[in-house]
Amino acid sequence: MFKKKLVVGFLSLMLAFGLAGCDQASRVNHNLTEEAENFNIYRRVTVINCIKGDTLFSIEGLMNIEADLQDKQLELIVEVVVLTESLCPDCVEFANTEFKEVLNAEGVFDHVAMRFLAWGNAYTETYSQDLCPSPTPGKYVGSVLKCWATHCVRNAKPELFAECFNTSFDTRITCQHGEDECFGNRIETCAVQMTRNITDNSMSRVGADFIQCYLGENHGQKDATLRCASRAGIDYSKLMDCVNSDKGFAYLREVAIQTNDYGVHPGVPYVIVNDVVLPDGDSLLKAICEDIEGDKPAGCKGYNVLKNHKKSKC
Repeated sequence: MFKKKLVVGFLSLMLAFGLAGCDQASRVNHNLTEEAENFNIYRRVTVINCIKGDTLFSIEGLMNIEADLQDKQLELIVEVVVLTESLCPDCVEFANTEFKEVLNAEGVFDHVAMRFLAWGNAYTETYSQDLCPSPTPGKYVGSVLKCWATHCVRNAKPELFAECFNTSFDTRITCQHGEDECFGNRIETCAVQMTRNITDNSMSRVGADFIQCYLGENHGQKDATLRCASRAGIDYSKLMDCVNSDKGFAYLREVAIQTNDYGVHPGVPYVIVNDVVLPDGDSLLKAICEDIEGDKPAGCKGYNVLKNHKKSKC
């Protein structure tokens, strides 16, 4: 997600929204719903000067709006989603190139709110003929994933949804790269969820630093968990309590459901920027910088000539 700052004078804001006694930013923030804060609503925002009848600006997409009362600015937050998994070599490459590039670019991560979903190409074993029973339960089958991602969605019949996500969820997960990947996905998910930004449930810098260490530098190997937790400033004991508890599986279950919200993906890493799939090979940093309006952070200097990365998918 990118934080777009739209600087409008305090008096103009009051006139545009016809408010008395409170500024526009406070009013907008007051009217936000929980669903909008979680980026589940596609919205169009239009600001009109009610005295002159002029449209000041209009923007649409999956967004939240935050009020910066200190400098009287609106900050429109646009979603960035990363679908990944812990032992995919291409996800490791992504973490060591594009993801790292964003983290290292001065000021850029401050303009980003990211959903990092470590479920990837996993699926749960189902047995109903209305779903996708595997011919070899426990052994990964790509065609089963495509069927599962199509049918195991929020609007499925309640009994089918329950079979996909509720009934013994923790014992029926099949991951593309085996049991170690399932465990690594829980490690990544717990680290991200435990440290998330509460206001919009996006990845914090602490969570991002852990992912860069764990997935990027250490290729998703579980013996790096303590080292990466210490470096990022995460309590290792609490992290492992999450990983090995019902809470960790509950987090992972929600990540699985959210992953299927984005339809059948062609592989991971799969990146969505401002509700648009990032084309293979395009630079994530370049896409972020292009979407930041107004003054760009120092890390965006020269972004328009950034080289794209060769990219493949698991």
